[in-house]
Amino acid sequence: MEKQKKKFVLADASLSEVSKQLKINLLVIIGLVLLLGLNTVYFSQEKSFFSVALIVVIIALIYLIAKSREILKIKKQELEAQRKQ
Repeated sequence: MEKQKKKFVLADASLSEVSKQLKINLLVIIGLVLLLGLNTVYFSQEKSFFSVALIVVIIALIYLIAKSREILKIKKQELEAQRKQ
């Protein structure tokens, strides 16, 4: 039988799991920022509608991921506070 991967659940997450998710989150943000930069350069050369749409989607994704990162940081602070008690 195959083992099912355990999904990340913020409510049940430990401090190490939250830290791991923060690192992954940062890596994704860096990747999206690089992609945004490359797409912006391409748009300045080609000026296509597709490039504009892709830029808007990437900016929206960066915003959502940044918001989720804030939530992860709050959870990490809560877990660290519980650990100190």
